[in-house]
Amino acid sequence: MRTTRSTTRRTPPVARYILAGTAVIVLGTVIAIAAVRYSKLDCPLQGSLIDPSVPEKPPAVRGRTLPDLNVEIPDGIRYTLLDQEHRDKRVLGFWFEASVLVEGDITELALEQLLGNLYDLATELPGNNFHPHPTGVSLYAFASRERWESDWRWIAMLHASPGSAAKVTINEAQLEHLYDEPVERFGLSEDRRKQVFRDVVAAQDRADCEAEQSHPSVELGEPGWESETMREKPLDDRRDFRDELLREFYGDIRRHYDLTEVQLEATSDEGTEKDWPFPPFQKCKEQ
Repeated sequence: MRTTRSTTRRTPPVARYILAGTAVIVLGTVIAIAAVRYSKLDCPLQGSLIDPSVPEKPPAVRGRTLPDLNVEIPDGIRYTLLDQEHRDKRVLGFWFEASVLVEGDITELALEQLLGNLYDLATELPGNNFHPHPTGVSLYAFASRERWESDWRWIAMLHASPGSAAKVTINEAQLEHLYDEPVERFGLSEDRRKQVFRDVVAAQDRADCEAEQSHPSVELGEPGWESETMREKPLDDRRDFRDELLREFYGDIRRHYDLTEVQLEATSDEGTEKDWPFPPFQKCKEQ
């Protein structure tokens, strides 16, 4: 059965240190550029990139937020603000993010128009001492609160970073099945099958955690690090243990819902295809 939750795979140890070295170089370059920009502003560094004598403006979201503005809304669609935040990176940038709940006649064109209108207004919000307006904007549209709370299953997203045009991405799988009539399969209603799907994802999360805790990676400096075989063995053991756990967990789910192996896999595939909500992600408990 294929994995349904998009997980960030653990980077191999050698690659992690290469990436870490690259990150240090990039960070040093960014700081150097920032220092040059400050020197042009006659702003003394004094051990910091921020001149304490310059008063900060209040956060952009105070007093003027997206719902306070006159947003032109496409016919047939409504939106409600779910959350919003700004990330003040001072000289490096000022980012604005917001999530909205969309209801009504949800179409690809309506989503593009709504996010585009919200973006135009977001770019006019006040920025910080170094940027009059946000330099980056991310907007997310959700078709239900459940999807917002469920591992961020957005139906449309707009992202604009400094120096690039705003781009809207549509979750076509979710949009295609948004108005499907619920049907019964394998003696289960659609709501019941959605719960099966959530149980499958939760089982995969649990198996990932328990397998990683039982077979942790060999880190730099630990016994066996010098041997490639010793470094790879925990990964092989972890994969085998995860498969063993999943067989056990899937068996419990099949017995609980009176499903065959084929029916359980079909329900999992249906949830993935239709982008059903996931259960909240539970972080691995430390041993």
